[in-house]
Formats: sequence, C-alpha cells, structure tokens
Amino acid sequence: ADRRSYLGMIAAFDDALGVVTTALKKHSLWPNTVVLLNGDNGGPVWCSGMNDCPHAEAAMYGPVSNYPLRSGKWTNWDGGFRVNAIISSPLLPAARRNTSWDGMMHVTDIWATFATLAHLPPSASEGTDSIDMWSAIVSGGPSPRKEIAHTITNSWNVVNGVKPCNACAGT
Repeated sequence: ADRRSYLGMIAAFDDALGVVTTALKKHSLWPNTVVLLNGDNGGPVWCSGMNDCPHAEAAMYGPVSNYPLRSGKWTNWDGGFRVNAIISSPLLPAARRNTSWDGMMHVTDIWATFATLAHLPPSASEGTDSIDMWSAIVSGGPSPRKEIAHTITNSWNVVNGVKPCNACAGT
C-alpha cells in the first residue's frame, strides 16, 4: 500500500466514525457513550520516504516524526510507545473538553476505566494490572499509575528466531 491508500483508509475510518456517532445520537445512546481512540505505538521514523524502509509493511507511512519523543515503532524509546489518545463523550465535564491530559496511562487501564464507567464492581478488575483512570482524566489530576512495564523478557521470548537459553528447549 502507498501513502495515498493509507490516507484514504484514515478518511474512510473518519467517515465511518461519523456514521456511528450519528446513529448513537439518533437512538438516544450518545449521552452514555465514551468513544476512545488510541494508538498502539509510535511511527516508523526510519522511513525517509525515499524507498528506504527496512520493513516493507512500514513503507506506506512515508516519512514520520514522533518529535519531541526519541525514535519510534519497534523501539523502547518514548517515541515507540508513548502515543496519543482521543476521548469524546458527553460524560466529560465541559471544562475538560478540547483539553489535554498528560497523565501516565497504559493500554491495560482501558479495562478498569470502562468497567467503572459501566458500573461494574471493583472485583471486575481483580487480578489484572488495569487501573481506573476516569477520575484523573475528568479532573485533569495526576495519574494513579506510577510505572509501566515494557519489554519483559522471559523463557517464552524468542530473539532473532532463537530461544534465549538452552534450558528453554522444548518450551
């Protein structure tokens, strides 16, 4: 796929989201809706747009920048895992709409946050690493999350097609 196709996919998604939002409003479901869009990783900064992308599937993105964050996709630098997210909802206080929140949140926190919004009991998140972020988001206050684990290595990881230790044979 080329960049034009990629941008076309984004435009199609935007149109589809508009159709869904219109339907939610038409059927009086919008007042209790939270729409969350979030990225999964930073952009592939090694592509200059001159056919030099080492990963063929990344070539469609063309030149990208995660500035001011260092590096990008498939790295452990901030540019690889700090991403934007957008929340749209009438449940957000008017003072918090069209603002930003720079609190630390992990993708696992979506579960506890939406469980709270759905009025599930706190036990629904027991045994997970998920933390409810809703009160921090709506207040603009500090995140209750203090750390994020990433690049966890264990005997199940495979590095360059080879298991990392002899003791892992057969696992």
